[in-house]
Amino acid sequence: GQVGGTSPGALLADLSSGDQLALRQTKAAEVGDLALHVAAQYALSRGAVARARALLDRVRQPTAETFAQRGWVELFAEDYPAAAALFQRALDRDSASADYWLGRGVALIDQGRAADAERVFRQGLAVGPDDPRLLAMLAWSLSFQGRAEEAIAPSRAAARAAPHSQLGLLSLGWAHFMSGEVDASIETFGELVERAAGGRAAAMGHYGIAVAERGRGDLAAAEAAIDEALRIAPRSADYLVFQGDLSITRDDLATAERAYARLGSLRRAADYALATPLFLVYIRARQNRDDVSALRTVVDTADADGYLVPLYRLALGEATEAEVLAAADRVPPWLGRDWRYEAHVHLGQFYEAGVGAVAADRQRAIGHYREAARRYQTTEYLSYGAYALDRLGAN
Repeated sequence: GQVGGTSPGALLADLSSGDQLALRQTKAAEVGDLALHVAAQYALSRGAVARARALLDRVRQPTAETFAQRGWVELFAEDYPAAAALFQRALDRDSASADYWLGRGVALIDQGRAADAERVFRQGLAVGPDDPRLLAMLAWSLSFQGRAEEAIAPSRAAARAAPHSQLGLLSLGWAHFMSGEVDASIETFGELVERAAGGRAAAMGHYGIAVAERGRGDLAAAEAAIDEALRIAPRSADYLVFQGDLSITRDDLATAERAYARLGSLRRAADYALATPLFLVYIRARQNRDDVSALRTVVDTADADGYLVPLYRLALGEATEAEVLAAADRVPPWLGRDWRYEAHVHLGQFYEAGVGAVAADRQRAIGHYREAARRYQTTEYLSYGAYALDRLGAN
C-alpha cells in the first residue's frame, strides 16, 4: 500500500543502514513477544502459572496486553493485590479495553473490596456498555455490598446482552437468592444446569441450588445438589467446604470428615488451610476421638491475623474466650462478613464437643449458638447457630 503517496519500500530505502537494522530488530522483537504472549496464554490455560509468568518476564517490549496477561496470571495464583496493580498498569496504557477493567475489578472483589470493584466495573461499562461480563460482575459487587435488589437489573441486562451466557444466568440466580427470591433463584440455577449440559458451569448451577435449598431449610435437597456439583468438579475446595459444613449441620459427621480430609489434600485449598483443622478436631471430638495435636502445628507455624489462632490456643489451654472474641473484632470486614458471628459459632462447637482444654459445657455452647443466631444478618442461608440450637433441643 501507499503511505502519504510513497510506498513503504521507498521509505525504507531512505533510511540509513543502521536505522534499517534497528527496524528489523524491532520487528523481530515484536514477533518474538507475540509468540511469548501466545505461549503464556496456553501455559495458563493448562494451569502452569509459573511457566506463564516466566514467559511473560521474557517479553522485551511490554505492552498493555503484557501487563494484563500478567494480571490474569497473578489472579490465577491468587495474589490479588499484585493482579490489581498489573491491570492498573495495563489501563494506564490503554483505558479503552473492557477486558482490563474487568480484570482489575475481579482482582478488587477477590480482596473483599466490593465498593471499589463496583466503581471499576462502572468505568468499564462506560467503555463497553453491553459487555455481559462487566454487567454480571457489577451485579456481584452490588450483591456483596448487601444491595441485592439493585443487582437484579444488571444481572438481567447481562442475560439479555448474551442470551446464552452462563455468567449472566449465574449472576441472576445469586441476585434472586440474595433478594430473598429463593424459588426464582433455584429456577434460574436450574436453567443454567440445563444449558451447561454437564460442564463446569453446570457444577456452579448445582452449587447455587444447594445453597438456595439450604437457605429455605431443605437440607436433603441441598445435599443432593452439592453431590451433583462434586460429581462434576470433585476437586473444588468451595464445594467440599459446603459439603462438610452441610454434613455437620445434618449431623452426618462421617461425610463431613471425609469432605474436610479431601479438602486438606488439595494443593489449591490454601484459603482453607488454616480453618480445615478446626472442623476436623470438632468432628473427631464429637466422635470421642479428641486430638488437638494438629492445632499445635498450626499455632506454631501460622503467620495470620484473625480469631482462629487464638481459638486454637484456647483449645490448647493458652488463651481465653475473651481473647478469641477480641481478635474477631479486629479482623477487617470482608464483603460485610461478621467475624464475631463466626467466632461464636466455633466457640459453640468447641463447648458442645469438648475440644482439648475446652471442657464440654452444653449451656455455654447454647449461649454461643444463640448469640450467633442473633447476630446473623445475611440471607445466604439459615444461621448455623439456629440449626445447632435445634439439634441441641434449645431452639
